Amino acid sequence: MNARLVRCRYRRRNDEMCTGEAVDPDGEVLLCGKHLARALQLVQIHMASTRP
Repeated sequence: MNARLVRCRYRRRNDEMCTGEAVDPDGEVLLCGKHLARALQLVQIHMASTRP
């Protein structure tokens, strides 16, 4: 695990970067808990709308 703090990669509408700490600093997706939860909600909504 990295000793340095890895920040969330989410960029807000006003082009500011999120200042939250990434949930998994060694992962491919660098999101904080807030933005990771929102991404999972959007995936669940999409999956529910595409089921027959």
